[in-house]
Amino acid sequence: NYAHRGWTSPGGGVGSHESFVDGGRRELEEETGIVAKSEDLSFVCRYEHRAEYKHNVVEVYRCTTDQELGPPDGFEIKEVAWFSPRVLPTNSTPKSVELIHSMYA
Repeated sequence: NYAHRGWTSPGGGVGSHESFVDGGRRELEEETGIVAKSEDLSFVCRYEHRAEYKHNVVEVYRCTTDQELGPPDGFEIKEVAWFSPRVLPTNSTPKSVELIHSMYA
């Protein structure tokens, strides 16, 4: 549950000397406590989002794990939890729901 605004998939910015995969691995660990190797991530899709003066390029990866979720930081991340892809919380972000449903269609 990101910044008390609703459920979303782990993610965030990629550093200037960081690949999308390395940024994804770092964000996954920071936000969930899950440590993944590059080979654990499978590319799903890439899309661009533009709003006013902002342009984001987003890459989405999928990871399967049996690791336990770590505790949230309580500031940026309020809660962490597992959900069935078919039964997502009602306060999930629309883009997260769209991406998750497309992976399990």
